[in-house]
Amino acid sequence: MSKIKQEDVNQVKIDMITTEAWLRNRTKVKESKCQNCSTKWVDVEGEVALVTRHRKPNVTVCRKCAQKFITGGAIDVNKAQKSRYEIKEELILEILELNPGAKRTGNYFSSMDLDSKDIESLTKQVTVLRAKRDKQLAIEEAIKRDFVETPTEQYLINEYQVFESEYLKHELQLEDYPFTDIDGLFDCGQVYATYEEELLVKIGNRFYDVTITVEVNSSKQDIGDRLYWVEGIESVTWERTEKPKPKEREYFSITGKYTKDQIEQIDNLLNSFK
Repeated sequence: MSKIKQEDVNQVKIDMITTEAWLRNRTKVKESKCQNCSTKWVDVEGEVALVTRHRKPNVTVCRKCAQKFITGGAIDVNKAQKSRYEIKEELILEILELNPGAKRTGNYFSSMDLDSKDIESLTKQVTVLRAKRDKQLAIEEAIKRDFVETPTEQYLINEYQVFESEYLKHELQLEDYPFTDIDGLFDCGQVYATYEEELLVKIGNRFYDVTITVEVNSSKQDIGDRLYWVEGIESVTWERTEKPKPKEREYFSITGKYTKDQIEQIDNLLNSFK
């Protein structure tokens, strides 16, 4: 007859200890037999199982009773432990797939080794990588849907200094674009620094007014004024705008006497405004 109620049982660990080892130092009568079916341990083959209960003391039972509780819905600790190992392995494999640069072991900082991380930290890492993957997939889909490659008229470059890049094919990429890599965009040095810049950006057949704000750091020099440099981008905001029209031009003439070299210089200058 069963003495332990199924609804009281929480977890079961089947192979806690062998019956021989269990009986070696047991003196109490209740410890000499299964606490559920009362079968004596000397008559039982295999291991003694441990049963944990809700708000009640733990008890020891035979394998047969232990299996009965597991079948009835109790947690099998052995399988649960194996399951956690499998969960961790699945997380590591997914991280390696989503981030080819990741390593199980052998990182310069051992704390970054995937094998050394727990399930919670691995889950957080997978969540971040999945979000990046999903964002990239959304961008690729948007590019297929919206991007229309169009030639750029020279006046847009000469008159508006329009910026475009082969790596920019949709507005969804603006937020993460490395604008600080553009030569001369953020001018920093001794005494002075640029914290914000505005750009006219062309993406396919669309135009955007883009504002980039950066974080600037500085340090005192042994000689001279403070030195400033761009640390990174703080924010990128944009709004779509109409394609700008060519600026209005007026005709004028130049008269005078110039050397051949001066005429060539003036001609080159005028040609640069075309």
